[in-house]
This record gives sequence, structure tokens and C-alpha cells, in this order.
Amino acid sequence: MASPITHIVLALKILCLLPGTVDKQAFIVGTSFPDIRYAAGLSRELTHIEPVSWHDVVNEPSSFRAGMMFHNLVDILRMKHFEPYFYDRFDKSHSRIYVTYFPLVMKMAEDAVLHPVVHEWSDVYNYFDEIYEEELALCPDEAILCKWHHLIQDYCLDPPSLESIDAFVSGVGGLTLYTSPPEFNCINYFNELVGNKTFQEKTLNFYDNFEALLSDEKLTTPR
Repeated sequence: MASPITHIVLALKILCLLPGTVDKQAFIVGTSFPDIRYAAGLSRELTHIEPVSWHDVVNEPSSFRAGMMFHNLVDILRMKHFEPYFYDRFDKSHSRIYVTYFPLVMKMAEDAVLHPVVHEWSDVYNYFDEIYEEELALCPDEAILCKWHHLIQDYCLDPPSLESIDAFVSGVGGLTLYTSPPEFNCINYFNELVGNKTFQEKTLNFYDNFEALLSDEKLTTPR
């Protein structure tokens, strides 16, 4: 699954392909919303809409819900077309610790590579000043929604650092880079990925060619 910056970067990239009636702000907030499930204790089925297709996104009348649909479409396409290349190359043993930590590190490294392709992060920051009724319908706890919006704002405004990544992940109640077990040094893996030329090229290639992956075929998360 992708992390917040990747989701927003890809959402901004395809906005020009959506109907002119789409509310850009609502779409961006909607595409970021599903991963609140970690902080809010919501089921994945409630926040991640599937099966989903590009046709569903384009024809959804609610900009916020279209964003939610796009979120899961990105997750599915990433898992099919990008993640396996690196997931299987860094540790073929697939130990329990590796399976737990490597996906987290990889998606944060993707955020670090993709953050510079967008220059409107101050605008994105402002999008999260508003809480939508559609968010409240799914997560009635406004305090959690406010916390989520602030976490997104703080994380996305500047290029990701180890400190900002750790603050975001720990803020949503997830695993942290600095408390990973000695058998899996998250910081070393993160630095290795971000500095890996092949990883940079593959990440940017996924971004550059993302539109070509969009399809009207109904997709579900690979199991």
C-alpha cells in the first residue's frame, strides 16, 4: 500500500483526466482519508472501496468518494506493477520481521523520491484545514479527524525525513523506524532504498507511466 505523499502526488497527476465538476480539494482529502483507519480503528472494508476501476472513479458524483476510490486503485496498481520488483530483491527469506517492516520502509522511501515532483505542497496543506461531512459519516470522532488532518499537513509540507516519517507513523499508531528490532534496521533499509538508483528510476517510472495503468477493469487487492 502506498503512503500519503504518493497518493497525493498521483491524485494531482490525474486530476486533468477527471470531469471538470470534480472538487480538487475534496478529491485530495478523499484520496488521503482511507488510511485514517489505523488511527481510528476502522476496518479496511469500510475505508478501502473495492472492486474498483478507473471508470468508477471518473463516474462517481461525489468528489470525496471518488478520491477514496482512487486511493484503493493506486494501492492495487502499485502492488501489481511496482512493489514485487523490490519486495523480492532485498530479502528472499521473507522472514516475519522482514514481512512486517520492509513494506513500511519501502513506501516511505517512495514518498521521499516522489515529493519533489510536486511544487504545490502549501496548497495541499491548506486543503486539510477543512473536515468534510463524508469523513464524519465514516469516522464520527472529530478529534481523530483533526489529528489525522494535522498529521498529513505536517508530514507532506516538506520532503520526508527520518524524523517526520517517524512522527507520522507513530502518530497513527503504527510501527516506528527507530524502534525496529536489531534484526531489521529500518533506517539502513530506508537510506539504502532512497539512494538506490534503480529504486529511484522504478519509482519515477511508475509515476511517469501511471496513466497507462488505468483501466475500466474492476480490480481487487491481490491476496
